[in-house]
Amino acid sequence: MRNSGFTQEHFDLLATHGGKPWTKAESEIRAKNTLGSAYEATKNWATLLRAKRFPDGYVEGAKHVIVRGHHFSPYTWWRVYPRRDAPVGLTYTVGIDKSGDFLIKMDTYQVSRAMRTRYEIECGPRYEESPFWSVLPAHKGLPMSEKELIDWSIDQIDRFRPTYDELYRRITEVPILHEVYDAVESDHYFQTWIRYLIENAERSSDGFEVTTRDFLFDSSTPQGKLASKFRLSADGPWLVEINQTKLSSSSASLSAIAKDSTGRAYLLRRGRLQSNGRDKGVTETIFAARSGLPSVSFRKDDGSITDNTWYVVAALSEAVDIVIATTAQFVRACARAREADLTKIEKPPVPAYFVSSVESGGTYLIRAQTFSERTIRRMHGDVWQHLWKRLNELGVNLVKCRHPLGYEIDGVFQLKDGREILIEIKTDSSASSIHAAVGQLHLYPALMPSLKNTSKYLLLPSPPDRDLVRAIEDLGISVYTYAAERVDSGGIFQEFIDTCLKEQI
Repeated sequence: MRNSGFTQEHFDLLATHGGKPWTKAESEIRAKNTLGSAYEATKNWATLLRAKRFPDGYVEGAKHVIVRGHHFSPYTWWRVYPRRDAPVGLTYTVGIDKSGDFLIKMDTYQVSRAMRTRYEIECGPRYEESPFWSVLPAHKGLPMSEKELIDWSIDQIDRFRPTYDELYRRITEVPILHEVYDAVESDHYFQTWIRYLIENAERSSDGFEVTTRDFLFDSSTPQGKLASKFRLSADGPWLVEINQTKLSSSSASLSAIAKDSTGRAYLLRRGRLQSNGRDKGVTETIFAARSGLPSVSFRKDDGSITDNTWYVVAALSEAVDIVIATTAQFVRACARAREADLTKIEKPPVPAYFVSSVESGGTYLIRAQTFSERTIRRMHGDVWQHLWKRLNELGVNLVKCRHPLGYEIDGVFQLKDGREILIEIKTDSSASSIHAAVGQLHLYPALMPSLKNTSKYLLLPSPPDRDLVRAIEDLGISVYTYAAERVDSGGIFQEFIDTCLKEQI
């Protein structure tokens, strides 16, 4: 059987010279000539693979032993396209690497930064564990014949998920969100966002500047609308200002609230950054190139779709820590975009959170790193929406109010007899959640005098211990449960409605 053409020397030379400067020393010239034969073997590998697996495809590549005339390439590679009309930007590649491996994978070729970002997101935190990368150690691949290497390659390709066309769709299809035009709902999400930041930060002695998760911000309410400025350090410049959208002039606004097809809400901002006194600002083109964030588009009320120069500031339907983390992610992206010294701009990290056009349902995916993948329900937002809708059907208006310090209640509504009900919703019945809820239900009326005479209700997804319920009720708080398992079918607050409210309403 004919061997594959690769030798242990090829791997040894890549390990020795890969990534190192090309100085034209005699030993480097010999290494360059030998690695040229590794490229010939790589081209042959690609050609035979194309002929057997993709008879309607084609191959392309070049001998880049020395990259841009300055360094040894740390790998060899050749591109394999599955058909003549395949997009140039996504290709199968084969080659060997300085790490000592044979590699076959789907990879991008000369694509935009946004497409590359989406590709890296699909890969996950480690390329070698990507579902469309396969790695074969040299000691296993070198004994293979030419035919065995091709058969192994085809077997790996057939296992790749997503498929070639599906992966291309994922990295090129910009998620389309739907702009929120209801003023009450839009204000609710803006206020929730700023409340989450404030409640999980420390107030400084200099006005209302707080720090959390390695960024600082200052929030004010000129003309009744939230305005917030963000920076990375106390002595650093303001990087971005995010202001509450004025729906009457939303077309000119740099920020917006939008939802995806499952009702998940997001705070968005355009990539244009104004002058902050230290630089002249950043255009949307520069932001797209430097920030490392994938863009989104959204559909306006008239059905038109905006351009894709909008970016997620915060995922508002998520848990508090994700809201804070996504905000921090955006602030750091603004810092990269404003960097005047291009030599200091490092490759942006792959976003930890992103909006995917292929996800469905009220869930998001936490990618495997040091733990297994798991799917998490955005329960609080779903539950709140169910209660708001049910009360609205009964002619009752569930209102949210917010203290200037950022504290915001889950809701208050009034019965026909004039009694006001203050509610706090928790999505688990853990001791920490119950302790927090009891504190909130007593703190909010103390902070907001308008709530002083409200009746307090705690809504939980499962009943706590009876002794704990009695202790909570002794503090003047009524405890009710809701049917979280029916969150997709409605009626989750039936006991609360029937027992406490229906006769009064």
